[in-house]
This record gives sequence, C-alpha cells and structure tokens, in this order.
Amino acid sequence: MSTVVVGGVYQEICVDAGVDEIFGSAGRAAIALASQGEPVVLHTYLFAGDAEAAGLALEPGGVTIRNVDRAERITFRYLHSLAKPTVSPWPVTQEALGLEVQAEQILIFGMLEGRAKVEADLVVFDPQGSDPKIFLGSDNKIGRLALVLNSHELRRLSDGGDELQSVQALSASTGAEIVIVKAGAIGARIYSHSTLQGSVPPYRTDRVYKIGSGDMFSAAFFQGWAKLGLGALEAADYASRSTARYCDTRSPSLLAPDKLSYLQPLTGEPQGQVYIASPFFSLADLWLVEEAARALWEVGSKPFSPFHEIGLGKPHSVAAADLEALKNSTAVLAIASGGDPGTLFEIGYAVSLGIPVVALSQNGRPADMTMLEGTGCQVSNDFASAIYQASWATRS
Repeated sequence: MSTVVVGGVYQEICVDAGVDEIFGSAGRAAIALASQGEPVVLHTYLFAGDAEAAGLALEPGGVTIRNVDRAERITFRYLHSLAKPTVSPWPVTQEALGLEVQAEQILIFGMLEGRAKVEADLVVFDPQGSDPKIFLGSDNKIGRLALVLNSHELRRLSDGGDELQSVQALSASTGAEIVIVKAGAIGARIYSHSTLQGSVPPYRTDRVYKIGSGDMFSAAFFQGWAKLGLGALEAADYASRSTARYCDTRSPSLLAPDKLSYLQPLTGEPQGQVYIASPFFSLADLWLVEEAARALWEVGSKPFSPFHEIGLGKPHSVAAADLEALKNSTAVLAIASGGDPGTLFEIGYAVSLGIPVVALSQNGRPADMTMLEGTGCQVSNDFASAIYQASWATRS
C-alpha cells in the first residue's frame, strides 16, 4: 500500500545556510516517509518550471508526484533558519481546480494556493497556519483525524479561553480524535478525545536548522501513529526525536524508533534571562540585537538587551548597570564576531561568575576563540543554533 501525502511543494531559500531547494512541507514529508521503504504518492500543485527539479529531488527517493499545474512558482526566502520568510509572489493566486484524493491513510498539509478534497479512513492534518474548519470542509469524508498544530496557531483559531477549551472547541468543529499542540522549547502536549493525555519533551542537539522541522514532526507522527500503530503519546515522542535529528543533520529521512534512543531530552523550562552581549554601534549591530531578542522570545526565553533596557549614557553608569544585569542573568548570548572589547569584557565577567556563555562567531579566526573555548564557553557559527543553545543553558 502506498503512503499518500497532500500539500505544497515550494522553492525554499535560506541565505545564511546557502540553501536553495525545491521541497516545501509536503515534498519534505514525502521524501522522509519514502525513506522507510514504502512507495509514496504526493498530490500537489506545482509550477511547471519546477517539475524537473522536484522530480530530481523526490522521485529517486521513491516519491511519485501527481500534480495540478500552476502558473507561478511560490518561493519562501529566509535570511536565516529562524527568520520570518518573505513569500513571493504575494498574495498567492488561488487555484480554481482543487486536489481530490482518495486513500486509506493521508498526511495532509495546509497550502497557500488552494485546498484539497479528501476521502480517507485516517488523516493526519498539519494546517500550516490555515483554518482546519475551512480546509477540512464538509465535502471531505474522514474517519479518524489527528490535528498537529502549534500553540500560536491554536490561539489564532480560538475565541479565547485556555488551551483545553480551545482544543475542545476545535475537536468539536472538526471531529478530531487527536490534537497535538506543539509548544516550541517546552515540547508538545497530546490531547485525545479532548482530554490531555500527556506531553513529550524536546531533545537536545548540537546544531539547529529550523526550516522544515514542523514538517518532519508531522511526517514522523504520521509514520508512528498510522503506519507503526503506536499510541498517540508514543508517536508524538517519536516525532519529537525525529525532529531533533532533522534539526541537527538537515537530513529529511526517518529512522526506526529504536535508532533514536541516543537523543537526550531537555528537562525543565527556561529560567531567568539571557543577557545579549553585543556591540550596537551600526545598523548591522542593531539589526542583530533586535533579531536575537525576537528569536529568544520565540523559543521561550526572556532576553535582556542592554541597548533596549539600559541604553546609552556615561561610561560609569552604563558599565555598572550592565554588570548588575549580568549578575542577574542565567545565561549569556554573546555576538563575538568582530572582537568588540565591551562584548569580550562581558564574556569574561560572566565566566568569572559561572554564568554559561554561548558565543556566536561567524568570521573570527580559530585562535580568537582560544580563551572562550578554554573557559567552557560554547562557540557556534550558526545564528539559530546559538539562540537555542543559549535558551537551553537557562533550563533547570
């Protein structure tokens, strides 16, 4: 029996990582599921000019593409893997001809350019920001349904109330048996028949590449729940482990559950504040501070930015306030590229206090990192990885 995936195939560009590929949510999930040795049929809208590239990316891995032609390519462009993407063209033209798919089991993703009419005994649906109540209209015939969405998407869909009330309302309107609420650095919570069954943790990795991580979670949950017959909690834990492996390796493939036992769960929750040690004397400096603060908030940590919280002033007053803030921090994210003296001083002061330091250095010489590495600082050349490492360092 073939595995069936429905969803978007898009061009994805990540400037910082040097990535330019044709994947999208459904393409990535399809190639991941095909890695288990079962043929995969992918139903999608596809720009004719991308057909060859999509075929080269997916077909050798065991994916058969069945598509509705569209006139324009859709491109997601990210500056780094935690950035908000620029989507072009915008707005996206809606295709009049929809996808119609019948299968026993379907993994389906929300799409920018249209929706799908599906008939299946079992469906796992990742809305990708779309409204499940609209996407899964009354013309679909679905037996068992699992929804996989993040906490931000759930809040947008709810009319207020707490998470449980929102899940109950969503389950009632869609008929979902399972609802998985992904909560970023906290992990994921699993609801069955509108009752909380438990949660699964995120897992630690050396590096973090976020683009496509949600797609891999949904693909792995589908594999565990629909194909391997795991319970919802066990399938969600398999999905969390598979996502961690993808973030570390960028490999869109799945391993058997017993091959992922080496991954270590992250316990506790982020505590205290992450001090952002960085120069802020140019537009580029300020942009990086702003981006670091935003990213730390989004992964569940509280940033402390001296530029925002203390500002400019006389040296003795600024220095005293900075050092006091350092004493009250649980981790430091240092922008070490360029060797700014103030940043290096803050790193040394934090090390003397026993505060963990994560340093982002993308253009420094190895010799410049000797003292940092020699005193136990984590040094990363990747923005997203540094953000997550700083957040993880605050966990109890």
